[in-house]
Amino acid sequence: MAEFNEPRSKATASVSSSGNPTSFLSRASKCAKTLEEGNRSLSDDAGFAQVQPMMEDWHQPWLNGVELLEDSNRNKHFLPTGYEGIDVLLGGGLCEGQLTEIVGSSSSGKTQVCLYSAAHVADKHFGVVMFLDTCNSFSPKRIACMVDQLSSSFSGEVTSGHTKICLLIIDSISSLLTPVLGGKGSEGRLLMVSAGIILKKLANEHNVSVLVTNHMVGGEGGILKPALGESWKSIPHVRLQLTHDQGSNICNVSILKHTFMASGRTTKFVIHG
Repeated sequence: MAEFNEPRSKATASVSSSGNPTSFLSRASKCAKTLEEGNRSLSDDAGFAQVQPMMEDWHQPWLNGVELLEDSNRNKHFLPTGYEGIDVLLGGGLCEGQLTEIVGSSSSGKTQVCLYSAAHVADKHFGVVMFLDTCNSFSPKRIACMVDQLSSSFSGEVTSGHTKICLLIIDSISSLLTPVLGGKGSEGRLLMVSAGIILKKLANEHNVSVLVTNHMVGGEGGILKPALGESWKSIPHVRLQLTHDQGSNICNVSILKHTFMASGRTTKFVIHG
């Protein structure tokens, strides 16, 4: 796990503080522990009995339309990724309070987008970035190169302080969740869905943008499709698909799902690093 922090004097320059990061981390840890325990020992009935109270406890309170609009205008800002094509396509970047998923085949650029987004958000002093690497692909050298491309003002400090977390990246969510989906029982799917609900709850309550990656698997007729199945498909607020032009640094990104934009919109961007 890596955490990028901007200089303390600029911590509140662009994003208002909300929530307690210590509580944020403890709740995320609780989610991971539940997944691990469920993967080890739960039967169908026991799994549902354990997951149901947790889901009810994390259910968001009812809000009317006016309250939702006020919260969106006041607390849910966009975090630019640094890739102009992606930011324009999404109307400004990664939205705080939402779970965004990037799907794509191996070497499509998913990790590169995550790393560059982390460096860019931290460099522009929007807040702290938490990067959870579940497949051992995090590279400090790649981050260092990206920072060199950006601004010399970046501190590069790794900290466990209490500055506002604005971006949580999980690369990849499928590597984390696939082990709990094995077997004939339904407890794996229940745990997967509950993990998604918890991530969305964390995003909304703490005004955090959550960015996750997912790999592709073979579907009918050999056509590739995102992993984790139909149960996960409805979880992300935004789902983007990346493809990489062979032999070039040009990537294509298309919207598969969005809260207020039409699916099928696509654009190209030049990948850095």
